[in-house]
Amino acid sequence: MTMWESTPTAGQQKIASLARSAPAARDGSAPAATDGSASTAWEPGLNAKQAAMATKVDGSTLKVVPDQKILRGKDTVFPVFIDPWMIGGRIAWSRVYKKFQDTAYWNKNELARVGYENESNGLSRSLYRMDAAGFAGKNVIRGTFSTQLEWSWSCEARPVQLWSTGAISSSTTWRNQPAWNQHLATVNTAKGWGPNCPAGQTSPWG
Repeated sequence: MTMWESTPTAGQQKIASLARSAPAARDGSAPAATDGSASTAWEPGLNAKQAAMATKVDGSTLKVVPDQKILRGKDTVFPVFIDPWMIGGRIAWSRVYKKFQDTAYWNKNELARVGYENESNGLSRSLYRMDAAGFAGKNVIRGTFSTQLEWSWSCEARPVQLWSTGAISSSTTWRNQPAWNQHLATVNTAKGWGPNCPAGQTSPWG
């Protein structure tokens, strides 16, 4: 079991400063953090300080003991997230893009994209391979999938779907997509266009 705080990256600090001082660019050149996501309740950001938490069994009760160095640290940035759940992080990812149907975007150092981009006439889907090794032999009662939405084309909410698919690889392209097996959930949101809908966590799927 782990916990983490919210020290931002330099890129996140720059984005926050620009978002307060100017509207997002309409030509798609709005600033975007490429050096890691901010800390959320589901995972730590790139620069976040982390610590393992001790556990104690008291009769039939499992007690989780937070790390005091993080809770009381002079350079700790709140909020601090205490995470008693098991997390399966991203192992790999890819994007498929309808405008360039034979181009592979395997593990590219860029933000994931989903949906139709009106001004560029582009259509993207992003796919993830998640680490589920820690769940082997476990009875999973409930799971969530959560993302940080950095940029939208407007503040008007649009539906985004979550699907279970077949395996992805470095040869995954628009023409060579995995099977789309099951629709799991949909969120209706828009964030990252400007002060009226700043970048932030999407409502979790699941």
